[in-house]
Amino acid sequence: MTSEPTRRFNTTGVCKPLEHYMMPAVPRIPDISDMINGEYYFVFHAPRRSGKTACLSALTDRINSEGQYYAIWCDLDTLRDTLDAEKAMGQIVN
Repeated sequence: MTSEPTRRFNTTGVCKPLEHYMMPAVPRIPDISDMINGEYYFVFHAPRRSGKTACLSALTDRINSEGQYYAIWCDLDTLRDTLDAEKAMGQIVN
């Protein structure tokens, strides 16, 4: 007998909708489609643990599923302590 996985509150990393309780991310930024279609730059600024990463991940998935644009997920956190800019740029390209 299989049972549904038990969801829980996540306090330690990226939220996964099938594993964690979470609010839908993209509806929390209703004007984002207008900004993307208008080719505006935008910045997500909010306190720690408020859903920025989950929102960007969901937005990336939505943009790619619509087919008009292609969003690329790039996490530069691993380069946080890299002082050599040339080395960091090489790692980003790779």
